[in-house]
Amino acid sequence: MTSATLEARIAALPCWRGKVTLEPLRGGLSNMAFVVADGGERFVARCGDDLPVHHVFRNRERRRAPRRTRPASRSK
Repeated sequence: MTSATLEARIAALPCWRGKVTLEPLRGGLSNMAFVVADGGERFVARCGDDLPVHHVFRNRERRRAPRRTRPASRSK
């Protein structure tokens, strides 16, 4: 998958509040990562394939990921 295709897929995720901008994060060994700016907040989106030789299985990560990744609203 090309970086442009991956960025388009990340931008199309339904969790964003509006139009997002993505900035690649450098240095990942087993995945591609982007800083996603959405409505004044910043998040990290990670994408990668399974790497059985390194015992990296993304389905395990998905099972253990929190269902809600956006922080709860903070009252001031």
